[in-house]
Amino acid sequence: MDTEAPTILSIEDVTIPLGTNYIQAEIDFSDNYDENSVLEVEGTVNINEVGSYPITFTVTDSSDNVSTFVHYVHVVDEIAPTISLLGDASLVVYRGRDYTEAGYEVSDNYDTELVVTVSGIVDTDTDGTYTLVYIVSDSSGNQSSTERVITVKRKPSSSGGSSSSSSTPPPAPDPIAISNTASGLNDTEITINANRAYTEIIYVSGILDYENEHSGLWETISATSSFTVSGLMETGYEFAVKDSTGQVSPIYSVVIDSTLPVVETTYYTSTGTTDTIPGHDRYANSVDYNDGVLTAGAPDALSGELVKIFREGEQGQVILSYSATEIGFGSDAVVEGEYLLVGAPDAKGPNNEEIGEVSIYDADSGIKERTFSYSLFFNSGVNEHYMYVEGDGISVPNTFRLIDITYGSTYPTLTDPITANDLVLGIHNTAIAALAPIDGHLGENLDADGDYFVASSYTDSGLGFVYLGSFSDSGFRRI
Repeated sequence: MDTEAPTILSIEDVTIPLGTNYIQAEIDFSDNYDENSVLEVEGTVNINEVGSYPITFTVTDSSDNVSTFVHYVHVVDEIAPTISLLGDASLVVYRGRDYTEAGYEVSDNYDTELVVTVSGIVDTDTDGTYTLVYIVSDSSGNQSSTERVITVKRKPSSSGGSSSSSSTPPPAPDPIAISNTASGLNDTEITINANRAYTEIIYVSGILDYENEHSGLWETISATSSFTVSGLMETGYEFAVKDSTGQVSPIYSVVIDSTLPVVETTYYTSTGTTDTIPGHDRYANSVDYNDGVLTAGAPDALSGELVKIFREGEQGQVILSYSATEIGFGSDAVVEGEYLLVGAPDAKGPNNEEIGEVSIYDADSGIKERTFSYSLFFNSGVNEHYMYVEGDGISVPNTFRLIDITYGSTYPTLTDPITANDLVLGIHNTAIAALAPIDGHLGENLDADGDYFVASSYTDSGLGFVYLGSFSDSGFRRI
């Protein structure tokens, strides 16, 4: 029985340049017994792509004894990329002038992404010769370089000085470039602006390759620095322009999008059903928003002034004024936490005097407290402060509450119990009507922060007042 595998004589790996034809290597083998062993070769070589490709040789004798050997073919890029300068390789810059880099162009037989490094400095404030070194490298480590020499010197005087048969060349012009700043458009045309005149333009939908694939797409135009391209589709474009000297601008990319943006909003409109002219109730004269609750006042509504409350995602309740005397209800409205503060600065008193009113609502459960401004009059020579109270639940017409007017006194609220001192005996409506309010129009302006709120009031003669109150504690005083 033959148990000995054939013998394969090894061969060296092969390295070939990119794009070079590969000829299959021959291999020698032998066997201790068979003269007709079978050789099989597996593997392919892509000569147009850098890489290492294994070629496997397998020898099998008649006894099925097998030997294998792997041979590698290395395809390498040995050609260095090229770099050429835009503008002059040697130039003069007068001292104190700016040096503007003209740029460069690079290409390679294989790589599309090349790395360029520029070393060196140019000090235009100091005379001297400065060298900039430009090095381009591909992914295989191949490199090419070039240099630009800049001479900095004092500009010769226009009169006097030494004469010369040669003149200093003018500084190189700024590199041509597209100066558009928009990253997107909403139309199907674009005006391409450049920093100076150009005579050719090229553009494609997608990636622009004006040196190879798209080299025949250059469009000749009259010398201009602004040219409009029309009939574009909604997609990405790349543009370049060329001046009369053949200098090409960097590629400019833009996205054409004619679809107008859509802003999603939620809006609420007045029902207009409480006004003699629908929709003219001065809806949204005052608005406020806090923690998901939106208020909108409609102080000119006909059937009781109203404030509408909305919660996020749904239309909420409509709050009507307490009575038809609460004129201007909703002129100002403030949301603070769970409370809603509403002013009715033209609310009427028992004898049609404008006293003003501030109402406090719980955002969920309704009215909490209602406070009016007050009138002041003299009785038996003693300063006494009387406040008109409406809706106390007791069947007494035109109830008045008596308070000492000493600074800092707490004014009563609807929740305070009625006492005997609150009833002004012997004073009838006609007598009260002759009393002038000390202030009125309470609730014209409101504000709140945390547990406290303030409200303003004023007299028709122009005297103003500020009230301070608390949501959690009953009490409302003028400060």
